[in-house]
Amino acid sequence: MIILKSGLVKISLVDSNDHEFIIKTLSESDFFGEMSLLDGGRRSASAIAVEDTRVLILYRDDFVRLIKKNPGVALHLLTALTHRLRLTTDNISNLTFFDAYGKVARCLLDLADKIGRKKEEGIVLDVKLSRQELANMAGLTRETFARILKEFQVRGCLVTRGKQIIIVDKKILTNEVRLNMG
Repeated sequence: MIILKSGLVKISLVDSNDHEFIIKTLSESDFFGEMSLLDGGRRSASAIAVEDTRVLILYRDDFVRLIKKNPGVALHLLTALTHRLRLTTDNISNLTFFDAYGKVARCLLDLADKIGRKKEEGIVLDVKLSRQELANMAGLTRETFARILKEFQVRGCLVTRGKQIIIVDKKILTNEVRLNMG
């Protein structure tokens, strides 16, 4: 299992046509590779550092010894895995039932929760991912993602400056997600 000390990592799947779907992004204190740690199986997705990243590695034998000495660690891991499973279920729901606007809004709100910094001008996202990677997170083409991003700018809920996205009216994005939830 890999534990991030610093940096940003994207977890993704790539199909036979090299189409990437970004499952999630991880930052400081997040971890990945836990499924292999638990069952000894192969990885189910790729992990790619998006920026300089420092990690700790926990090997399966060490983990088993740790669990035997401190069973509370297993409960902590199970709680984290349950949280991830809930997020994955939400993500599947979003990709299945949301229209493109809801997908972009959900993607931006998730990033705001993960990497957003509250400033006077709004929630600032210093996005290390390309527009293509953001579109991959939302399950959309780059063109569709960019078009909707511009429409959200026209509606006054965000501003873009290069790779930086500033959410100036979170309510508009939240309402877009609610509209998609029925």
